[in-house]
Amino acid sequence: MMDMGAKKYAYEYELAEWKEQFKDTDGNEMDDSEMYWRIPLRPYGNDQFILDDQDSINRYLRDNYEDAGNNQTYQATVNELQDLEPYTSLEPWSFPVDAFHSKYMEE
Repeated sequence: MMDMGAKKYAYEYELAEWKEQFKDTDGNEMDDSEMYWRIPLRPYGNDQFILDDQDSINRYLRDNYEDAGNNQTYQATVNELQDLEPYTSLEPWSFPVDAFHSKYMEE
């Protein structure tokens, strides 16, 4: 049987490892203190999340649309995103912790 300290460490390690799978469109680990533009489920894939930042949004647009993502202001960037991805929405991110299961979970 594991002592409480080792059990807590193992749980925290598994949780951190699990959180690493959640990446934004820039490939960065998502942060639950940030706002993200959510692009709903695309065919045969998962929802995509773009950090609410002009550079990140422009980069997404450049990567996915020809002649897009060259905006000089935040508002122009958001307008172009909403024109090209009409079902997108700005949302706070939070990890779906209910989906996380660990054999070290505290009771």
